[in-house]
Amino acid sequence: MSRRVGKIATKASSSSGSSSTKPIRCNFHRAPCVVNTSRTDDNPGRLFYSWSYWKDEEKSCRFFCWVDAVTESDFRLGGLMEENEQLKSTLEALEGRLRRA
Repeated sequence: MSRRVGKIATKASSSSGSSSTKPIRCNFHRAPCVVNTSRTDDNPGRLFYSWSYWKDEEKSCRFFCWVDAVTESDFRLGGLMEENEQLKSTLEALEGRLRRA
């Protein structure tokens, strides 16, 4: 059993003191994940990421990742994927303008 902590999962501060505001996102919905605390006997108190609808069987994509398993490259990849989606949207909008011109 686990419970929702109620905050969006973001990168923890690095050794340089800076932090990223990019949230961890689930692989399916690309929606921000939340940090939860494990209440199991095997992993008591261990933090994990899950999609914000993790309790809703109909909406849940079952995304799960231990917080301590996330690496710097995971954050970079997530940021690049988000940037790529934004660039695709911008490109589509500009192509639409060109077609109308």
